[in-house]
Amino acid sequence: MTRKASPKTPTPPIEHLNPEEFAEALAVGHRDATSDAEPEKTDLERAKIFQSNFLSLISHELRTPLNAIQNALVLIGEEAPLTDPLAKELFETALRNTRRLDHQLSSLLDLAELEASAFHARLREVDMSRIGHQKSEAYRWNFKEEPSPSNSHRILADPHKVARILELFKDLTDHWGEASPNPELSLSPFTLSYRFTLKPGQTKEWGEKWIHAQVAVQTGVHLQVSFFEGSLQSEKDFLTRGREGLGSELLILQEICKRHEAKLEMSLQDHLCEIVVHFPKLDSRVALERVLISRVSSLSSELGSLVLILVKPEQASDHGPALAKLGEALFRASDSVYSLDDGVIALLLDDVRHEDLPVLVKRLKSKTEGKSRVSSVHAPTDGLEPLRLMELAFARLKSARL
Repeated sequence: MTRKASPKTPTPPIEHLNPEEFAEALAVGHRDATSDAEPEKTDLERAKIFQSNFLSLISHELRTPLNAIQNALVLIGEEAPLTDPLAKELFETALRNTRRLDHQLSSLLDLAELEASAFHARLREVDMSRIGHQKSEAYRWNFKEEPSPSNSHRILADPHKVARILELFKDLTDHWGEASPNPELSLSPFTLSYRFTLKPGQTKEWGEKWIHAQVAVQTGVHLQVSFFEGSLQSEKDFLTRGREGLGSELLILQEICKRHEAKLEMSLQDHLCEIVVHFPKLDSRVALERVLISRVSSLSSELGSLVLILVKPEQASDHGPALAKLGEALFRASDSVYSLDDGVIALLLDDVRHEDLPVLVKRLKSKTEGKSRVSSVHAPTDGLEPLRLMELAFARLKSARL
């Protein structure tokens, strides 16, 4: 005799759930109990979903009002400077602690993404100079920038993650460094370096923390069960701790550099600490293709345009002067020029009409010294496929006349 399957009781509408059932539905997701396609979730899966929802809630409910307060304070400082010493001191205290809270919230969310294996870098062209100026002014750092004839301060990176690197530098200085002298941020092509002075007696522990984070990221072997474990402390440890912060800043810094294939170095001379980040150079066809992908992704057949111009001086000795002249000829902040390792100079220019391209190419070619081959492609006229645009540009360069 065949037994009939007992009918399953449908899950009641979410508005009819009691508070405990409602909380569970928020954490796990409201499922149709009549479906056999989705297996029952384990306690660990439920906990991870609840953690994700909880952190999303924190991000929205804390960051939104926090940004409003911080922006209001910045506006007051710019538009209505305070003259009363006490009012100015209170204002600076409020702004400093608001920024500190914002950094800690960012670190908390970074740790959550690392925990969920969702810590990614969304690469596009980034102007390190602009971000460096903004952060140095906000944090009152000394800022130095090596002059460059081309846009070599542009890197292929996630702009939010680059800003996070500088925020982490600030947090590390607040926790480990002296208030005076002021830290210094320096930029050179594809490289940023940061110098600050460690507090007395911190050198040994700092070096140990650095090596621990570096080994953990490079090997993928973390001593903690969770990325949050380095931030969790007992009540006794919390009350007796020697410094502020979550304690995971070095780990997050190392993870950001790993996502960008950037080389991270640290050196100590007495109490002077220097941290250097070397981003990958954009001097190959593969790198140019990545940049082109990031640019073309924002275009459509109806909206926006992009021009790739390749210049190949006949004499190698003319390459440097041509690079400098072409860099000076750029007139938009979004325009960029790259020197490739095969002697080719590549220019990327936004919002150029196809009918204006011949005149533009002629003007740029006149900027170079000696004879040069020049080719160009236009998106969307020549298509929107980055690899196809690259192949077409180099094919035209090969057949171009001097």
